[in-house]
Amino acid sequence: MIVRTAPAALTSLHFRVSFYPKKTSPRDFSFSVIAPNGLSIVQAEGQLSAELNYDVQSVVNIASKPLLLPEHGAYSMRFGLGKKENEVDVGRFMVRKPANDEENNRLPK
Repeated sequence: MIVRTAPAALTSLHFRVSFYPKKTSPRDFSFSVIAPNGLSIVQAEGQLSAELNYDVQSVVNIASKPLLLPEHGAYSMRFGLGKKENEVDVGRFMVRKPANDEENNRLPK
């Protein structure tokens, strides 16, 4: 994600996590996004659907509105079933400045 300055405010950012639940998997989940400074900027908890199909890919959608990205760098996404302590790293995204004038010109004024 390219932003001119940090902190950067977004009206919304949506996350999608896919996983394969087992019949023994807990029904509750937690999700978090960790900023480069180690602070959690998104925290979500919920219950998986009652119609969950086991041993088949399942998807959880999380929307964060609004969202403040405090600095440039690598952000970590974490997801877990059951207790929050079960969260594992499921992805990363980068927030950076434009690398050149062409990138800078593509950004909204």
